[in-house]
Amino acid sequence: SADGSKRDSGGGSGGGDGGDGDDDDDDDGPANPFEVPDGSIFEKFMWALTFPLSLLMFFTIPDCRRPIFQKLYFATFVMCIVWIALLSYIMVWMATIFGKFAGIPEPVMGLTLIAAGTSVPDLLSSMAVARRGFG
Repeated sequence: SADGSKRDSGGGSGGGDGGDGDDDDDDDGPANPFEVPDGSIFEKFMWALTFPLSLLMFFTIPDCRRPIFQKLYFATFVMCIVWIALLSYIMVWMATIFGKFAGIPEPVMGLTLIAAGTSVPDLLSSMAVARRGFG
């Protein structure tokens, strides 16, 4: 198919290039947080660093791609919104604490650090889509 040819542009066997880890999430189906990456030391370090959060999300957000959770798509949506709200609250709280320690007023923190922090994920997702040839 047309989608398969764009994803498999690095070769038919799927081995070798640096973008291999990004395609694994799309091709393998439901994620498994217990799967340790086979890549570099940095990839293993990042897996270990993010493992607690990945584990919490794995157990609290039903993966509606799995047959047992297919009818729980609304619960998946609600739990994603809950996680976004929780992580946003923590991000603002931490920025406020950083601003107090650095002597930066809260309005300035809101206009700079928080604005940049919410724009970076959009930038990264746009870059990932463009690299795959869909943007």
